[in-house]
Amino acid sequence: MCKQAIDWKKNKNAAYEISQVNFNTTAADYAPVPIGPGTLLFTSDRESKETSESYLWTGRSFSDLYVFKSATQEVAPFDEIINSPDNEGTAILSPDGQMLVFTRCYAGQAYDAWCKLMYSYKRGNVWQEPEPFPFIREEVNYGHPAFAANGTTLFFSSDAPEGQGGHDIYFTQVDGAGIWAEPANLGTFINTCLLYTSSAMVLAYFGLGPIKGFAVTLLIGVVFSFFTAVIVGRLIIEWWVSKGNTIGFSTNLTKNTFANLNVDWLGKRKIAYICSTVFIVVGLISMFTRGFELGVDFRGGYSYNVQFEKGVQVDADKLRTSLTAAFGGTPVVLSLIHICAEYFW
Repeated sequence: MCKQAIDWKKNKNAAYEISQVNFNTTAADYAPVPIGPGTLLFTSDRESKETSESYLWTGRSFSDLYVFKSATQEVAPFDEIINSPDNEGTAILSPDGQMLVFTRCYAGQAYDAWCKLMYSYKRGNVWQEPEPFPFIREEVNYGHPAFAANGTTLFFSSDAPEGQGGHDIYFTQVDGAGIWAEPANLGTFINTCLLYTSSAMVLAYFGLGPIKGFAVTLLIGVVFSFFTAVIVGRLIIEWWVSKGNTIGFSTNLTKNTFANLNVDWLGKRKIAYICSTVFIVVGLISMFTRGFELGVDFRGGYSYNVQFEKGVQVDADKLRTSLTAAFGGTPVVLSLIHICAEYFW
């Protein structure tokens, strides 16, 4: 968003006027959310935190939630029930204004990375003591919540081990009894779709014949996967939940499979660096010494499959030599059991 705001200032659009608000500080002020007429909820690590500790990720003070009111032009901490000596931020208010969801990262640890999604309900004009969602697990990060327009679906980011890799986007839904379902991953189209799409585009551009056909099929599959996962899947889930049913995406056998898994990935990072470097170096050596042995699918030409009678002995070298004069170049001859396939260009 910061980069986008800078681009907006450089490339002015007549429909928008970009200006800096007057309550910014030299601290990190971010994640603004309108919560009412002339009222803005945002996150900041300005020097008013109860604790004197520093957040290991930034080296700065822990953050809190703040409110800016345009009528008075004043900034004040959001609520003493919500703000704590720990790290609060990236909050979102439900469409009806009665539920606050935010991220809290706990202090006092050697590696203060474990962030939880917290929620608090408003009773009258008083916010209740925040609690973590029931699906929250230890040593897993949760953050950046966002409500759907219906107010019953919550999206968030998590580095849960069953994800596609790194931080993925998940969603959960609340039923009529106020119970939040076990989160579901949005799937490979949203979380890792770029990998499949970019691979398919490269194959479609450089490939021929079956390779190009595979690339086109892959692109079509990505589009239809998005349609079924996001649109059809949502319709089915909303229909099921609207009837008062609950929905889950795990079984009693699998839901706690990774609950107690604790792998020190950062401690093993040097091993990963060494393995990655070895593979990269070997690949580069292979590229510069052997080059690419491109087949007919990438270089173009013709492909023939010739099947001989059972028992007929065929010498691939002699066949290659005899075909060189006829084709005006040395063909590639591959012998597969009783099938001899010749590739030439």
